[in-house]
Amino acid sequence: MKRRMPGHRVLLVAHVASEAEALEIASLAASAGLDGIDLNADAAIVTSGLVAWLHARDMLVAVWVWRAPASNDVPSVWSAMEAAGVDAFTSNVPPELLLWRQVTE
Repeated sequence: MKRRMPGHRVLLVAHVASEAEALEIASLAASAGLDGIDLNADAAIVTSGLVAWLHARDMLVAVWVWRAPASNDVPSVWSAMEAAGVDAFTSNVPPELLLWRQVTE
C-alpha cells in the first residue's frame, strides 16, 4: 500500500497481547517503510518506551478501543495513552471523554 500511495500515511493495525509483541509489530512496520502502528489501547502494551522507540524512527503511534461500551475507553486508559505519548486515539467518544479532556487541558 505504501509503495502504491507514498504520499499517504500508512499504519500497521494490529491486536497484540504484550509489549514484546507490540515491538515486533513496530519492527515489522519500520522494516516495511510504513509510517507507524495502530494498536489496541492497553497501558501494559503501549508504553512510553514503545512510543519513544517509534518516535526515534519518526513513526506514529495510534491506538484504538473495543466496540462500545469498551473497557479500554475509560479515563485511566486515556491518561495512560496520553502519558505514553501516543499520536492518535480512536475512541467511541463516550460522554466522559469530553469531561476528561476539559479537566486535563
